[in-house]
Amino acid sequence: MYSEWTSVKTEVQDLEKCTSVLHHYLPSVGRDVAKSVVTSLLGGGGSSNGSRTPDIGNIPRFRQDSEVKWTMEVVCFGLSLTLMELDTLRESVNVYLDWLTVLTVPKATVPEPILKNPLSYVRQMIYHLQNLFIPRTDGAVSTQVSLCQNVLRTIQNVVQNSMLLDRETWETILMFMLNVCDKLLAAPSQPNGLAEQLCELLMQTFMQVWLLSCARSFPSPPLWKTARLLFAGWRHHPPVVEYWCKITAALTARVVEVTHGPSYPKLKIPDEDLKYLPNDLSNEVMTQTWYRMLHMINNPVDLSNANLISKYQGFFETAFTRDNLQEPAQHPSLAMLPTIFLRALRGISTHVDAFLGISGQKRSEITYPNVLTKISNPETPTIMRKAGKSASRKQGPSTSSLQSKSSSSNVSHKYNTSPGNVSQSPGAASSSVDMHPRPAKDRPHVNSVLNLYGQWLFDAALAGVKLESLQNTRERGEPPKRIYFSVRRSERVRSADLSESGTYLMPSIVERSRRFSIGSLTMRSRSSSGVLSSQVTVGTASSSTIGGLGTSQDGINLAANPLFDSSEYPDSYDAGRSEAFGTLCRIFSCKKTGEHILPVYLSRFYLTMSHGLMEESNQVLASILLNSVNLFRIDLPGITCLLPGVLNALESILPDRELTHFKPYVNVTELRRAAIHLLLSMIPLPLHYDNLPIEDIQLLWSRGTEGEDTSSTVSTSTHQTFRSLKLRIIHQLIGALQCETDPVNAQMILGGMLLALQDSALVESIGHESAQNGGKDGIVQPSENENVAADTAYGFFVNCIYLVSQRLESWKSELSVSLAALELLAGLAKAKIHIVDSGECRRAVRELCRYIVNQCERPPPHHKRELHSMIVAAFHTLTTWLLEHPYLLNDKDCLNEVLEIIELGISGSKSSPGRRGSSGTFGLSSTTGGLLVNGSNEDNKPIFKGDKDLNPASMRVLEAAEGALVCVFEHLGAFPSPCSPSSTCCLLNELSLVRHACGHTPQSSNQSNSGVNDTPLEETQSKSNVTDTPPNESQLDFSDAVKNFRYFVIRNTVLLGVLEQNLGNEQEPVPTVTLVLRSASGRKVHAMQFRQTPRSDKQSSTSYLTCPARPSPDENPGVHHNVRHRTFPEEVDRIPLVKADCSIPMLSEIPDKEQAERVKKIQELVEQQKLYDLNVEKRIQQALNEADDDDPLSLRMKECFPPDPAREFQTARLLLSHLNLMSLSTVKHHAHQRLGPDLVMLNRMDPDFPSDIEDLDSIPVRNNDTVFIFYHKAGQTDKQQILENTSLRTSELRPEFSEFVLSLGWPVDLRKHPGWTGNVSTSWKLKQFSDVEEATIDLNTESPGIFNGDKYILYHADVLTETAFIIPTRQPVTFSPMTFDSVTEVDGDASDRKSIMREKLQLDLASIHSSSSASNESPSSPTGAQQHPPGGARVKKISTVSRTNLQQLPDCRVAVVWTESYEGIDEFPLEDLLSEMYTGQETTGMVGPSRKDMLAIFIHPLENGLFSINVNGQTNTKSGMAVPLVSGIVVSRRALGAAVRMTASNMCHRRRLDSDAYSPPHIKRKHRINELLARYQRRCTEPDFFTAVFAEQHAHKPTLPGRIINLSQRQGSPVNPLPSSGKRPLSVA
Repeated sequence: MYSEWTSVKTEVQDLEKCTSVLHHYLPSVGRDVAKSVVTSLLGGGGSSNGSRTPDIGNIPRFRQDSEVKWTMEVVCFGLSLTLMELDTLRESVNVYLDWLTVLTVPKATVPEPILKNPLSYVRQMIYHLQNLFIPRTDGAVSTQVSLCQNVLRTIQNVVQNSMLLDRETWETILMFMLNVCDKLLAAPSQPNGLAEQLCELLMQTFMQVWLLSCARSFPSPPLWKTARLLFAGWRHHPPVVEYWCKITAALTARVVEVTHGPSYPKLKIPDEDLKYLPNDLSNEVMTQTWYRMLHMINNPVDLSNANLISKYQGFFETAFTRDNLQEPAQHPSLAMLPTIFLRALRGISTHVDAFLGISGQKRSEITYPNVLTKISNPETPTIMRKAGKSASRKQGPSTSSLQSKSSSSNVSHKYNTSPGNVSQSPGAASSSVDMHPRPAKDRPHVNSVLNLYGQWLFDAALAGVKLESLQNTRERGEPPKRIYFSVRRSERVRSADLSESGTYLMPSIVERSRRFSIGSLTMRSRSSSGVLSSQVTVGTASSSTIGGLGTSQDGINLAANPLFDSSEYPDSYDAGRSEAFGTLCRIFSCKKTGEHILPVYLSRFYLTMSHGLMEESNQVLASILLNSVNLFRIDLPGITCLLPGVLNALESILPDRELTHFKPYVNVTELRRAAIHLLLSMIPLPLHYDNLPIEDIQLLWSRGTEGEDTSSTVSTSTHQTFRSLKLRIIHQLIGALQCETDPVNAQMILGGMLLALQDSALVESIGHESAQNGGKDGIVQPSENENVAADTAYGFFVNCIYLVSQRLESWKSELSVSLAALELLAGLAKAKIHIVDSGECRRAVRELCRYIVNQCERPPPHHKRELHSMIVAAFHTLTTWLLEHPYLLNDKDCLNEVLEIIELGISGSKSSPGRRGSSGTFGLSSTTGGLLVNGSNEDNKPIFKGDKDLNPASMRVLEAAEGALVCVFEHLGAFPSPCSPSSTCCLLNELSLVRHACGHTPQSSNQSNSGVNDTPLEETQSKSNVTDTPPNESQLDFSDAVKNFRYFVIRNTVLLGVLEQNLGNEQEPVPTVTLVLRSASGRKVHAMQFRQTPRSDKQSSTSYLTCPARPSPDENPGVHHNVRHRTFPEEVDRIPLVKADCSIPMLSEIPDKEQAERVKKIQELVEQQKLYDLNVEKRIQQALNEADDDDPLSLRMKECFPPDPAREFQTARLLLSHLNLMSLSTVKHHAHQRLGPDLVMLNRMDPDFPSDIEDLDSIPVRNNDTVFIFYHKAGQTDKQQILENTSLRTSELRPEFSEFVLSLGWPVDLRKHPGWTGNVSTSWKLKQFSDVEEATIDLNTESPGIFNGDKYILYHADVLTETAFIIPTRQPVTFSPMTFDSVTEVDGDASDRKSIMREKLQLDLASIHSSSSASNESPSSPTGAQQHPPGGARVKKISTVSRTNLQQLPDCRVAVVWTESYEGIDEFPLEDLLSEMYTGQETTGMVGPSRKDMLAIFIHPLENGLFSINVNGQTNTKSGMAVPLVSGIVVSRRALGAAVRMTASNMCHRRRLDSDAYSPPHIKRKHRINELLARYQRRCTEPDFFTAVFAEQHAHKPTLPGRIINLSQRQGSPVNPLPSSGKRPLSVA
């Protein structure tokens, strides 16, 4: 800086200007003369104690300049007298102090010549006053100190208040200060010496005078150069560096404000330090002053070199004057160098933080006890410090309590009063996850900061390091190791190496060697551009030692490390070196997105870091880890070369639970958190870079300094690949979780484990590891007795299950950690891994069941909301495992255990004895509020469920257990349905069923008589809804369709709708009924038939009800034979007659005439009768031949036929009777039953009933989440600009964005989608649309904004949750122009947005009164239907049944922000975009949540293809952080979409757990069914009930054509053709 200027050091130290003529006389002569003269100059007054009462009349009156000059020669000699002549010395000082008032307020004793020409005399007096500061050894030092302090204060007063000073006088004062300071401070410190007692005041005066001179008469370059040369010799005094730090910090604060504006984060400076800065210091002068003052200390790294400091002249002079000859480097005062070195580096660190804008941020605290042990009262406080002792205590800690942040922005450890820099106590760890600094947005570039401080920091970090020793170490084959691993810890780790099953969990210490290769990066000692070549030189040509230090003091214990010279480098210098390392790490961590850093700076940084990571200095390693959490996620070129070194360092931190060797320096919890941050940023690297080699940076540098060709050498060396580090990283995750006790750290590790497993599973699923592992799809297939390798997905899967299951017991009181662990287990269940042994999955289910039991068994005082939240989450995880692995319930023991746990959750106890937790009741006591243990099953006998009292742990636990039971029985192995996962409910309702029954299906004419529809149902239904619609179909609404059903409530839980009309889908005359079941699990539709013959029978049902067929007639009767029929055989005629045969005479032989007449008359009658009979026979035969067989008057004998089968049935009565629900006991209300009858009939004719049915359908059966995706370009802060980004074509955005978007979910068309759409007004509806064509979405031509919720969204769903992903755009969201013929709510909110916001739930007393009065009437009487408005218009009434209260729903919106610039995260207008995240479920009139409460995931793409994550909104909740994504984690491209989706789902799940008013969907539906029952129950007697069942007729009976309609539970599900045997399902569910 001053190379072209010459120093004025000779002029400053010139003794001629302070020599009097009396010095040439004998000392006694001069002494007598001086005593007489100075006494008279004060008027003759004075005393030995120093007090004076000047007599103005006795003071000489000087008229000539010669008189004054002669007198000044005498006073000059008087100032050089010894302390034995104290009175004369004091009076001489007083004379000059009085005369110096000529520049301010002149006293009466000032001679007239001085008044006329003050400046020339003032300059002479200032030269003479130098004699006072010569150390005396012949008296009390305190007296001289007092006189010197008076002079210095006078100088301060003169420069502050005088307006007469010219440039020459200013330079005289500056040279006076330089000379005085050099005389006192150049020599080594002496206990209680003059220099030690005056040092603070000297530096205070020097800085004040120098700064005032800069403002009023800027010092010349020779003076600056002289000051810089002399200042270097004073640095061994602590106040010198202390005041340099204070002044430069104050100047830095002003420079930052000038260069970056008043809005830039300010460096807070104590007021007592700001007073040194003149008010009239202009910005330009202030900047020049700051830069020169900054470099006045020379190179602060010299403070770490005792040999260099001891080579200054003052040390040699002191050594020569001592009786015992001692090396200058052995002087005791050099023991303060570690403290001074640390203070200088802290001052530089303060400057760097100020420029980066992080000076006011809290960071982890580091203490330096090694420095304190070297200091034991090295100096005695001065009089000024003694006087202000109490004040200094109030201002901050004293010098002896040196405790600072590793990267503290405090200006001074003595004067730490800045409220923005309050440090945390070492014993209290922060609960914040985010540890990386938040620099200012418009901060300077890294190159600019390094241009200022880079040389000092690089040299300080490697102070005392002999770089050439590294090569010698490697040649000897001695890898550097950290030496503080205790035997106890080694034994502990070895004991944890193997699990109970022999699974390898952690690597032993023996395997944690320090051999590694660091990334290939050729080092250069000079920048190619020549910029700052002097600052980037690693070492001189003669030596590679940075700052060789002096010999250490006796008693210092040094660690054996070949990198350091134990004879020169005491370990107490590690404090300053650690400060330098921390500052360097913060500088590089503040790299902006896309910023270019000079390769020479990067190379030197990597070399410096590689040495720091290999040291055994705990302070250095702690400082590096605490300040480098952001290094691997900011796109630093070549940063992966530090990967092995950092991993080695982590292996000494994470598996050690105690960290005893780090406790004196840092909070071990925060140290572990920093190590976890680094580990999370390294998880995807092994699989991302795969088999790429990692070069050894230190070996490359050592060979490069020897002139070897590094390129040829490297090619032949052995490389370590990234893939080889995968196992070490996994071991660190497992080992860290085993040893972790902090909840925040444990959650971070759990998130990293889940992400590592997902990434590994995805890689193996595409076969990336098949070549190396030799197994199919990269899966290792171990035998039964082999240990599973932890670097495979399945091996890691097994280890995670084992470790997390074991640690769940220790986390049972930590809500946040337990939730994270359960989320990890749920993520393991969803991972697509080839399961070799299903027993591992059964183990996970068993451990979950055991966890639930243990939590329920906890004592009553522990049963709080947090505990019940953990149990609810455990049931959720258990359900996930069962749904993802349904084969588990094929195992009898597993099924029994799961059902027992569900029973425990519902009832509070288990029925089966003999198992853990099964005896007794674990529910809450109704009297004490605690748990009943062994209270109800003393005999250990099974308790039947009907005999048990419901006493669950809490209602939330009961609801969670009921939900698990529903999933087991309804969804296990049945999800997703063939149509899609969009809905778990049936997509048919009363309206669609009645439309089918009314003949609105065009396929009716094409049906065959076989009863089989060959057209898939989805085609049939969509055609039926699109074309050939009868004109009267539009007139049929939902309320009309409801009237065709009968409604019952079964056991207060199931709302049963019965349609007795035959849908025409069966040709056989069998009873058919269609049921619409509405329960807590949703709406289901069943078509049921009453069959009495097997479907396998080839004959139809009518064949059993018809006569056998008659034989066919024969038209050829054959030959007719006339045969005489005899009464008796012919042999009778041959028997002779006897008289007895003739005893009865014949009629003709009777002689009597009268008798003859009678006989004749009888014969006539007989003949007449014969004729009559013949006539009748002819007539009958003729009538029979002419009559119709169907004539009821026909005389022909009717043939006996079986009766025709019945075609009209009261199917509702039949079904209920078959279900045993029509008995007196089921319809009669019993007083002892709280729930009422088992079967209750509802009044369907109530005009409000259809709307309340629709409201029941509007309650979703699954939880719904909404994720809004934004694209943020660098520098954008306006809401509209951000929304416009997604309207751009994909080619104008980052190519990974469209890939990420499509990985979140699958596209769905809102015109067909029946699930959650992101808005309640369009969700959960059966949409009867017109002419909807299939559309193909091509993101190569379309913008991502097509998924803005207008026509399309991205959708993902499972059994428990459905998620909508929406990309808002600037254009307002409008509904597509599709024409809805009918819109029916499926399982969503039916209320319009405006009606929700405008109408509040209220109690309608009139409607309740009318409905209650109507319910008391008989079934045949009118039901009190309300009158409709004029004109026939029907107004949909808001039901008084309590609806889903949207004001109580938790906020389950998540913002996912893709930001191109990492710095833009803090600037992103999250609150402004809240209006674009409307779902219709927001609280009415609520105030928008603050930024810290909004759930947001920020994704920043890195140049290496990975993604850095920042999560917002989880720091202020009791439930903690959702996994797998936590702030600071780095994610691979393949795992990003699934990880974001899982994290968003877990975020919303935790919000629901935190909400006091949240109820699961099945509970809401259950309550709504009970409310419908209470409102519409038909209250009647038993006879009236049965009469209504038999006699009631349909209110609306459409014509039923003879056709076939296939009925299915879900719209669009294909119907398989029936086999030839004619099999048909009994019911379609």
